[in-house]
Amino acid sequence: MKTLILHAMIKYSIVLINFIGVLFAGLFSEDGVTVDHRIPAVIHPGEKIAVPVEINKSQIAGFAKLEVAVPSGFTASAGETKGASFTFSKQQAKFIWFELPAEEVFTVTYYLEPTAGTLGKFNVGGTFSWVKTNQRVDYTIPSKSIEVVEGEAVAASTQETAPSPVAENVPSLTETSESVMNSSAPVVSDYQPGQNEVICSRSVTMLSETEAQVNLNIQIDGIKGFVKVFEVAPTGCTALRETDGGAVVTPDKNTIKFFWFEVPQTPQIALSYKIRCGTPMSGAPNIIGKVSYIHDNEPIERDVINVGSAPAPPVVVNPVKENPDSGNTAMNNPPKNTTTEPKTTPKPAVTSVPDPENGVTYKVQILAGHKVVNKSYFNARHNYNENFGIENHEGWVKYTTGKFNEYKRARDERERLRDSYGTLPGPFVTAYNNGERITVQEALLISKQQWTP
Repeated sequence: MKTLILHAMIKYSIVLINFIGVLFAGLFSEDGVTVDHRIPAVIHPGEKIAVPVEINKSQIAGFAKLEVAVPSGFTASAGETKGASFTFSKQQAKFIWFELPAEEVFTVTYYLEPTAGTLGKFNVGGTFSWVKTNQRVDYTIPSKSIEVVEGEAVAASTQETAPSPVAENVPSLTETSESVMNSSAPVVSDYQPGQNEVICSRSVTMLSETEAQVNLNIQIDGIKGFVKVFEVAPTGCTALRETDGGAVVTPDKNTIKFFWFEVPQTPQIALSYKIRCGTPMSGAPNIIGKVSYIHDNEPIERDVINVGSAPAPPVVVNPVKENPDSGNTAMNNPPKNTTTEPKTTPKPAVTSVPDPENGVTYKVQILAGHKVVNKSYFNARHNYNENFGIENHEGWVKYTTGKFNEYKRARDERERLRDSYGTLPGPFVTAYNNGERITVQEALLISKQQWTP
């Protein structure tokens, strides 16, 4: 009899030890991560309570997601997010970080509120997820019960407090160009082009050897909420904000970040900034950029598309005004090796493009100035005897050659002209839509063509 009792005690002891082991295995992850979900035991109808969630992230970094399964009959709203994007949809409250906070232990909060008529006991659980060696790791947050009981709401001290200023929810600015460009956030690639996406393109105009104008164009299709653009200029340069498009803008040495918690619901957003460098640049600056956003509660990160650049204007003996949309300059002086002024022709009455055109087309601009000159000028000054067209645009007389339906063909023509006529000050590609001059980046997006360097 004693033997049977002894065996039974041993058996129950083993079961108890296994249970305790399973319990503690659920409280700690293999990476040392713990989550303390401080759900209240009781809530009253009409009451809105802040629920803290303390996260000990240990040594993990990069992308992470906290997901709370909110019971039917409750709503959830954002409190302190610690830089995360918060969404509440289909009874799921989600905090999503592209980069976790720097603190090893931090606390986020959300507000929980029962809807009218909700009474009884409910379970609230969740999951904290992160990325390790390109694999998703899940930490299951143990479920806790909350009971909605009749009665008056608790004292006002437990009610919702004033939300923190937006600036306090901006992600940490300690991110460096290396950490941002090599973020552990997964890149989602299985999407349908033209649907539920954000495309960001960049064009650069050299203003001088040490300064460049950068224009960003963001196209938004079906995306709401969080969007971030992060640009990194060469070391030794400074990024200066200009057009913000309603974003929170943070320039920091050679980096600049544009951030929206709720991106404007417009098809396009125009952003711009300048780059100033301490030493002359040999050409257009090498800028690395990423656009990040969330679709279906999943993070998506894409490269900013570079759609072209215009070189800095060369130095001339008698300076002329800089062409506002190009890198070349006017020809207001006669050729140095000639004794007579080149013949000029009357200024033609032209619009933005001399001939009617349909659809998107590309040309190559070879010069711009305030005078109309003929072929003899080009032949004498640049040894150029090929055909060209003349157009008036924004107060300038602009000389273009060729007409192409594909950007790549115009780009190839630009390279040929640069190689063949070294004195032409920087031929570059121009673009038109139904005869109206537009930017190359707009043309590429309209025609759905790829930029070729």
